[in-house]
Amino acid sequence: MNSNYLSVPFRHRSLCVVLGMLLCGSAVAADKPKAADETDQGQTLKSLQGVGKRVRTHRREKDVTGLGKIIKSSETLNKQQVIDIRDLVRYDPGVAVVEQGRGASSGYSIRGVDKNRVATTVDGIAQVQSYAVQGARPGSGAINEVEYENIASVEISKGASSSEYGSGSLGGAVGFRTKEAEDLIGAGKNWGVQAKTAYSSKNRQWVKSLGGAFRQGAWEGLLQYTTRRGEAIRPHKDAVNSTVYQITRLGGYPNEYDHRYADGDGFKRSTEYFILEDECPDFNCTPKARAVVSNALKPVEALSNPTAKQQQWLDKTQHITERVSASDYTGPGRVLPDPLTYRTGSWLARGAYRFSPRHSVGTVYENTVQRYDTRDMSLPTFYPVTLANREYFGLAGGVYRGGRYLDGLVAEGGTGLQWSRTQYVDEKHRKQRWGVFYRYNNPDKDSALDTAQLSFDHQNIRIDNTLEKRYCSEYPTVDKNCRATADKAGSYNHTDANRYSERHHLLRLDVGKELKWGAVRNRLSASVGVDRFESVLNRNRYESDVAAREYELVHVPGRRGNGAFETPYLYRKVGESVSHVDYCQQNLSSFYACGKRRINGHNAFFGLRNNISFGQYVDVGLGVRYDRHRFRSSDKWTASNSFRNWSWNTGLVVKPMANIALSYRASSGYRVPSFQELFGYRLPGHEQGKDDKFHRPTEVVPEKSLNHEWGLTLKGAAGTLELTQFDNRYRGLIAVSEKYDPELKLGLVNYRNAQDVRLKGVNIAGRLDGNGVWDKIPDGLYATVAFNRIKPKSVKNRPDLAFVESYLLDTVQPSRYILGLGYDHPEKKWGANLNFTYSKQKNPDELRTYYQGGTGRINKAGSAFSSKAWKTVDVSAYYSPYKNLTLRGSVYNLANYRYVTWEALRQTSAGAVNRHAEGGNYARYAAPGRNFAVSVEMKF
Repeated sequence: MNSNYLSVPFRHRSLCVVLGMLLCGSAVAADKPKAADETDQGQTLKSLQGVGKRVRTHRREKDVTGLGKIIKSSETLNKQQVIDIRDLVRYDPGVAVVEQGRGASSGYSIRGVDKNRVATTVDGIAQVQSYAVQGARPGSGAINEVEYENIASVEISKGASSSEYGSGSLGGAVGFRTKEAEDLIGAGKNWGVQAKTAYSSKNRQWVKSLGGAFRQGAWEGLLQYTTRRGEAIRPHKDAVNSTVYQITRLGGYPNEYDHRYADGDGFKRSTEYFILEDECPDFNCTPKARAVVSNALKPVEALSNPTAKQQQWLDKTQHITERVSASDYTGPGRVLPDPLTYRTGSWLARGAYRFSPRHSVGTVYENTVQRYDTRDMSLPTFYPVTLANREYFGLAGGVYRGGRYLDGLVAEGGTGLQWSRTQYVDEKHRKQRWGVFYRYNNPDKDSALDTAQLSFDHQNIRIDNTLEKRYCSEYPTVDKNCRATADKAGSYNHTDANRYSERHHLLRLDVGKELKWGAVRNRLSASVGVDRFESVLNRNRYESDVAAREYELVHVPGRRGNGAFETPYLYRKVGESVSHVDYCQQNLSSFYACGKRRINGHNAFFGLRNNISFGQYVDVGLGVRYDRHRFRSSDKWTASNSFRNWSWNTGLVVKPMANIALSYRASSGYRVPSFQELFGYRLPGHEQGKDDKFHRPTEVVPEKSLNHEWGLTLKGAAGTLELTQFDNRYRGLIAVSEKYDPELKLGLVNYRNAQDVRLKGVNIAGRLDGNGVWDKIPDGLYATVAFNRIKPKSVKNRPDLAFVESYLLDTVQPSRYILGLGYDHPEKKWGANLNFTYSKQKNPDELRTYYQGGTGRINKAGSAFSSKAWKTVDVSAYYSPYKNLTLRGSVYNLANYRYVTWEALRQTSAGAVNRHAEGGNYARYAAPGRNFAVSVEMKF
């Protein structure tokens, strides 16, 4: 943890020196005019000229330094072929996607924190929180993903950003802005149509999008629909081809012979025979032997050299050994990911009316549905041999009808050996949003305000999570739609369903004004608003069905039923039934209880920001925001509380020369407790009303963060280079812990402010334009570099708490380098790009945690795996044969290198949302081998 943070490797330093000499040596840097689309790091967005003239977005719009900011326009997203959330940050070291474990995602990881500690907003509206149901029970924990075809720009803010984004921006934020009509309408036109079809081979995903926009007089509008179809990401073929599966499973057989007694070259008959009355009413039929599980009965030890006939029978009593393909194998050692079907559909509509040159009103509507249907194949379809116990499978007494002897092997829970064991997890995300706005824009800047927007948005996001267990199709077949029925003895189905929803009603006013006094320019902005919200977790289905067939012994006068072949047991079928159990109707503990968990409240806020330019040499930024949160619940075990928080941001840029800038940024962040934390930690077995004295509602204060960044920017005709050093401190991170209660004289477990963490790091981003270095190099040839490294400096637990684990640093992305070489035709007719990515291994020390137990400090591993160093090469290209048509293609992992990223492997760590089996197959998380993505874009 205390390694030398300042010791930059030689290759970093050498690269920076070379680039710096090239940039600073360009004397023409200050005189060469920028191209129309050239911006800081090439990320500035074009000014939008639609209704109300939306404010342009660039790295220094909110913070004068631009440190930690990444801006991506829709053009950039298309060029980088961003098809899903993982593609968005493919070439942005220091930012990672948090895998949810079931195909979806749980937000982003930035600066050592993730999920609810990195805010995600769309048009300023907070997206759903990650809410994981306590315990190893179904609960999504996902954060709804954004439809990227609806997006005009993305801002990624690294470092504390609560003065801009409010609560949750502890380590950073990701803000999306949706498209307006202007984004589809070309210059000099009053209508526009865009169509896009894309395919990604890594998960066989198809994306189809069609949108249109118009402007007629004072009216304008937009309508766009996008659909997606895909599967699970497929790992490298080598990971599959190098894996051979041989399973040994539990079987069964009619126990016709007694292994203990040899009879010539065979065995004596057992005393396990029976006759069923409904199959033989007069009981004069040939009897059958009861069924037993394989290897449940051991042969006599003296039988060291069995005869061929004896061996033939003994072979029938053994466990069953089979070879299965990688796609059919089920169990924790599975190398392929779980089968997943991914489907989405998204509508985006906007309309606006400009009733004067400066005033307009408009509306927006969005409806997005996402489905993730997964079969959990870590559950073995078969019964493991560890259950080779006759008593365990003795519920049916080994009695069966016809020749279906496996029907007679029913386990204690009522499930039969005959049926495949399958488990499915289905998720459905639905986002509905509508809003209205008034927009004022004064390009002449001759009034009290230059810009103003008053908006009201209603947003409802719902995540349905359903776990289905189906033990009702005959092994080895599987059927998701099967059910327990009376004619299938031992068949079983179970359903556990939750619905989590968040509703927001956001009323917001944003205003801006630019003032000049001589060489001093002030860019003032203010925001004020109130967000009324509601969080509901509804545990609405928790039920099981199990089918049973009952028999009873029949006593027939004159017939002695003792199980011998000559005098078998006589049975009569009593009946067939399906027992339904609705656990929600039972008196469950608070841990399992069904029903709705509702929390209401509001967030009122106001913020001020002033970015000041003192001529061309000094820029100063000052920002402050005040938030007041109030949470209320009618459940006395759920916390009701109010929180007040100030957050701030300040920046300083000094430009001693036209091509050199020294920057410093300091900012704060905070996070109020999540809805899950407010609901509190519930001890299994505790019931409300009965165990109230053993429960305390969550009592915490907001988590806090402090961010310091220092930057050096070199800018010239040859390009740009930005070197950044940052220091992030997190205080009072909330975790489950135990604290001694003097009144009860025992420890109580709940969420508390328990951890303090400090991280430091380095970030490098640069772009070198070849023609600016030497005019003989074709205009459009460029090279890029990006690097990020984070080093933990300290991790501490609060001393007055027990059984709290230290903060797990699985959130820290390994150091990563990205080098790029590309070319863009001056008229954007065609272009190509090559990217080389190298990632260091995940430091195993960052995966070790400890907690203070009753016997002292206890160390433990947060993950059984740590990713190794890896490298890969990607190439991409585009071609526009006509003005309205663009063809794009990319090949990823060009060398077909086999590697595993930490982001994928992290699903096995203790910090994972839905943790995969810790002893699983490492190769399961292998990145795809050589794969490609192609797209066709048409714009009219």
